[in-house]
Amino acid sequence: MSIPVLYCCRVGGGKFSSWSPLSPEALGMAGVSSWLPKGTVEDRISHFATCACLSNRKRYPSFFRTIPSDYYQIRALAQLVKHFGWTWVGTVRSRSDYGNNGIAAFEEVAAQEGICIEYSEAVFKTDPQEQFLKTVEVIKKGTARVVLAFIALGDLVPLLKVIAQHNITGLQWVGSESWITSRTLTETKEYSFLSGAMGFAIANVNLVDLRQFLVNVYPDQEPNNELLQEFWETTFQCSFRSSGSGGCTGSEKLAELQNEYTDVSELRIVNKVYTAVYAIAHTLHNILKDFKFFTNSSNRERPTPQKVLEYLGGVKFTVKTGEEIFFDASGDPVARYDLVNWQPAGNEGLHFKHVGFYDSSLPSEQRLQVNKEHFLWAGNSGQLPVSMCSESCPPGTRKAVQKGRPVCCYDCIPCAEGEISNGTAQVCRLLSQPALPLLSAERDINIGAIFSIHISALLKMHPFTSKPEPTTCVSFSLREFKFAQTLIFAIEEINNSTQLLPGVSLGYKIYDSCGSIAQAIFSGMALMNGYEETLSDVSCSRPPAVNAIVGESNSSPTIALASIVGPFSLPVISHFATCACLSNRKRYASFFRTIPSDYYQSRALAQLVKHFGWTWVGMVRSRSDYGNNGIAAFEEAAKQEGICIEYSETILRTDPQEQFLKTLEVIKKGTTRVVLAFVALRDFFPLVNIIAQHNITGIQWVGSESWITSRTIAETKEYSFLSGALGFAIANAKLMGLREFLVNVHPDQEPNNKLLKEFWETAFQCSFRISRSGGCTGSEKLAELQNEYTDVSELRIANKVYTAVYAIAHTLHNVLKDFKSSSNSSKVERPTPQKVLEYMRDVRFTVKTGEEIFFDASGDPVARYDLVNWQPAENGGLQFKHVGVYDSSLPSEHRLQVNQQHVLWAGNSGQLPVSMCSESCPPGTRKAVQKGRPVCCYDCIPCAEGEISNGTDHSPALSLLLSQQGSETEAVKSRN
Repeated sequence: MSIPVLYCCRVGGGKFSSWSPLSPEALGMAGVSSWLPKGTVEDRISHFATCACLSNRKRYPSFFRTIPSDYYQIRALAQLVKHFGWTWVGTVRSRSDYGNNGIAAFEEVAAQEGICIEYSEAVFKTDPQEQFLKTVEVIKKGTARVVLAFIALGDLVPLLKVIAQHNITGLQWVGSESWITSRTLTETKEYSFLSGAMGFAIANVNLVDLRQFLVNVYPDQEPNNELLQEFWETTFQCSFRSSGSGGCTGSEKLAELQNEYTDVSELRIVNKVYTAVYAIAHTLHNILKDFKFFTNSSNRERPTPQKVLEYLGGVKFTVKTGEEIFFDASGDPVARYDLVNWQPAGNEGLHFKHVGFYDSSLPSEQRLQVNKEHFLWAGNSGQLPVSMCSESCPPGTRKAVQKGRPVCCYDCIPCAEGEISNGTAQVCRLLSQPALPLLSAERDINIGAIFSIHISALLKMHPFTSKPEPTTCVSFSLREFKFAQTLIFAIEEINNSTQLLPGVSLGYKIYDSCGSIAQAIFSGMALMNGYEETLSDVSCSRPPAVNAIVGESNSSPTIALASIVGPFSLPVISHFATCACLSNRKRYASFFRTIPSDYYQSRALAQLVKHFGWTWVGMVRSRSDYGNNGIAAFEEAAKQEGICIEYSETILRTDPQEQFLKTLEVIKKGTTRVVLAFVALRDFFPLVNIIAQHNITGIQWVGSESWITSRTIAETKEYSFLSGALGFAIANAKLMGLREFLVNVHPDQEPNNKLLKEFWETAFQCSFRISRSGGCTGSEKLAELQNEYTDVSELRIANKVYTAVYAIAHTLHNVLKDFKSSSNSSKVERPTPQKVLEYMRDVRFTVKTGEEIFFDASGDPVARYDLVNWQPAENGGLQFKHVGVYDSSLPSEHRLQVNQQHVLWAGNSGQLPVSMCSESCPPGTRKAVQKGRPVCCYDCIPCAEGEISNGTDHSPALSLLLSQQGSETEAVKSRN
């Protein structure tokens, strides 16, 4: 039976593809699946393609590898450099995906570890000699004594030759796995200056009987195989085309040779080929076993690539070497490396000394293990080399970073009058007022939160002649305040639990971003640093004010927040930021969310539109990250589904009235009867106000999750034209005890808290500043109110806040449990944000609602949506009718389920509306696309003489052609 998996490897210089860390073939081959016809799957499993970019499941959904991703090697290298106290290094890389991605990732991690890069040179094996001479000159002039060479073996050899010619010694080389176990280099005496080099190598193994197999390969086994003949000629430096001296006879003995082919002492990468084959074999075994179990027929079903892909993700087995093999959600194995050190060998060459290891499956502080006493350093020295740009400043002086140079390069200057330096600690004072949380409770472990409790911040023009005044926030949001109270409710519930975090109490610090990106950043900085007015260098050694942040409610502020705190490994977990861009792990390494990414919502919406046969739609979006990214993803999916866009309008709540009127005019003039509104709730309000004023009806609205379950809109009678609207909403949930908690909030609980008073005034439309009619007394009853705050019938987003808090709590629980089990002391170590981030990636739990919560490699949850339909309610407003589901965890054909007989359409009609640019062409005519318009817009013109169309929607190129004899008709049928 043939194996339906394409497996590529490097074999000599013949016709096979090369998947190595220095070539782009792995990227190209893995990316093929992104443009293959729908339903086609080609599985790829590589033994030597290490680029971290290949872990991107959205771009390379069928890619796997048995060698670890450079994501881990980079972190291991940065940790190694930091371990030896080297803060000043030079880097040399291959000018390829391997080198560029590797060094870019190293620079990012190095910055977090306080390591500075003096220079970063790029080389490629085909570069002219001048390029290598230039790189050598940079290395010679550099002051860094440590050089990291993240470089492919083929690119390193010409560089080493130039270095050997110029006799450059005394450098401490740190190498990537591509060359750090190259016997060709260690056995070349001219490269003895590499003595002391170190780096991470794939763990070595012994494959019993492999050598016997290798030396029994002969060209006679397949006489017509040119590759075997080429292998033989290369190995014995002979030719089958020559019969005299230098000719191959075929009787040469491989067993008598000692070369790179016959040597089995270093099988690090070869073992990854071996493992890849076994991964495929175990996958096929599991498939065939299941086929046999589910069928009684002796004629068993054959595996398909789709089935292999499905099973390969869950395969788990142990090879003969004892290693357990399985793949994570990104198709990567566990990263285990040997730390090797190049030391002199008896033959005057160099050999590899095992001096430690790195294992990504261990807790972060145990991953790197170094046996320092067995090390030999550059120049065969037993002394650890020092590599720093500037030495530490003595007492009485402070650092002054040298202009235009990295932060590691500074001068030590005397302290100015009024400054204190007792040792190496330098004191500085906050220039502005500290940012204080609006709601807080300090306890054993604290978590932060940022909500848009006020809808907007007043813009002020600052004269830059005096200290800016604090930002004024306006328009209190009952919905966001409810989110904040839901967070407190979840925390109190956890604190009362004997099962989760027993003996540990959670506290909180809640900030208001006022719907402003700047305020979100300001709040995030406060949550990282605390809000003391005096700070010093030693402040940096203290833990952050919180271990994780819940927030924000909108994508743009969340993008800013995640960008700011990500480099410090502080987890951010959002309940309502849906932009697909936030799934980018390279840009937002510490971001998670409990709400699905718009990547799935956009595809669900396209599938929904296609399901109802609508091929002609208009679009309105928010002019923000949320709207722009959402509609871009929809347009891409819509194109694949054959859906055409008539217009695409953008709006923002701060736009002038003219902009909304312009959008309204476009909608009025449009011929499409379906409008997709991928709009944030606050941007949607001014648009629907204008539409209501102009009495535009009969449009079938399709909405994004931001507004499709807004009770404020649904219960406003003026917006009854939205009856029939459809859209995907986050699944609803019931949180027992939440309403009782919400209605018990009272200003008297914190008499000095201005936010609680403002909430009360907003809820009851009264004022504490007035004592007569219209004044607040404090005796008003929240339990008697029915508004957005007290309503618990729609907890779709509030439940995501609740879930986010529980995700942090379960993560902390797991961290503390491991601390306790690994410590003999009664004093348990305190969690750090880095540790919380590490554990949060693997957290998995079930909330009281029955939903299982976990995150994929991008920090996203499984995408599950309710399909809701707006239908008339008894009170004259609109209600949400559940008419279907979308579940991304199901096979593609089962993801969308629609109960169409329960759907009410635009204008309260029971008839499915039709929205197409042009109707189908009748028999005898063909399509002619209208010039300058989408392909869905065409005229139906009569077939030309000699053409026949006995069906609908035939294009000119695929019409029915009469044979010249007229004796029979050949049909070529195609539908658009």
